[in-house]
Amino acid sequence: MSALVLSAVERFLGATSGEERWNVAQALAQELGCSALNIASVSDADRTIQSARSSMSAQWLEEYVSEGFVSVDPLIMGMSVGRGMQCRSLSREQILAGAHAGAKSRALCAGLERYGYDQLLAQTYGDKDTAQTRLVVFAGDLREHDFHRAHTAHELAQVAGLIASFVDTAVYVDPALSGGAGQPALSTRERDVLALLAVGCRNDEIAYRLGIAEVTVRSHVTAARKKLGAKTREQALVEAIRTKQITP
Repeated sequence: MSALVLSAVERFLGATSGEERWNVAQALAQELGCSALNIASVSDADRTIQSARSSMSAQWLEEYVSEGFVSVDPLIMGMSVGRGMQCRSLSREQILAGAHAGAKSRALCAGLERYGYDQLLAQTYGDKDTAQTRLVVFAGDLREHDFHRAHTAHELAQVAGLIASFVDTAVYVDPALSGGAGQPALSTRERDVLALLAVGCRNDEIAYRLGIAEVTVRSHVTAARKKLGAKTREQALVEAIRTKQITP
């Protein structure tokens, strides 16, 4: 067992909360030379993402959702589920070489490159009891650092296994990301506004904190209410908290 893996075990065992364990996982990904880390639980039945957590850029995640890239993401659609531990490396060339690669696949590759995620290493762990597969993805930029060659495949697999075991994924997943039905997800700014409302801020205070006009605050509240099917801002807050789009 390498020094990095031993250190990872010690740090995970020393973490006392889910947030601390997530911080440990992100630190390990950085030590491996990765730009970002994703972890998700995927349904074996229909390949929908049940829960997920990511350190990727918020802008990229919003683009991924809005453009529907999950439908052409080979790490989701092409993975074998429920068959124990598997490892898969993915690059632009491999994505575009897929049998169904088209304009959306090219756009997915362009986005990954633009944000510095042009090389992906995925580790999957099937669980027959839950009928879900845990997916851990390391993302890296080969223009800066080839993390695949800097560490052995065995070492990467061990670290990924620890992350899959210790880190809980988020409770809420944007329905557009999971591919399932449900309410439209709130935008980042709508979540920011509701989060400040939840702690008692007035519209003018929210406008000041976010650097936007007060009329824009009201516009975000109205848009959030419509998305959440709420008649009042109070109902919107309850629904946003219930769906884990904001935390109380």
